[in-house]
Amino acid sequence: MTLKDKQKRIISLIKEWKYLLRLSDFNHKTVFYDESNPPQEDDVFDLANNSIDAQKGTMYIKFNNDALIKMTERSMRYNVIHELTHAFFSGVYVLFKNTMVMFNEKSNSKLDKDFDLLEHKAIARLCQAFEGFYCYNKRLSTKLSKRVLK
Repeated sequence: MTLKDKQKRIISLIKEWKYLLRLSDFNHKTVFYDESNPPQEDDVFDLANNSIDAQKGTMYIKFNNDALIKMTERSMRYNVIHELTHAFFSGVYVLFKNTMVMFNEKSNSKLDKDFDLLEHKAIARLCQAFEGFYCYNKRLSTKLSKRVLK
């Protein structure tokens, strides 16, 4: 799979995720994991139960790829993650190694208005940092995995 294909898939997934959140009751949780370490249900629900606001759409992201961890420790912490806080309209929870960091978009920054550009830039950088991921969603995993990730 080429980098361009990965970008298209991830952008499609995120757009669909945001669309589904608008239609849903906001109680579902989406978890991104590296394919080499699929989530266990207990882990998913432990994370979900720790959500500060269960009524908001919440995304949990865990990266296990070495390249991404190295990138995170340098520029990604300030570049991609900053952009993701604006690209996702609700709180974003990111697990770096064993540390959870919460970003909640409550900003008045002009960047909030530049939604599509920020989304594409952030996802393009993410695509360069890892090879694969696994999407798990209690209610929507089959639909998402067949339509977007397969």
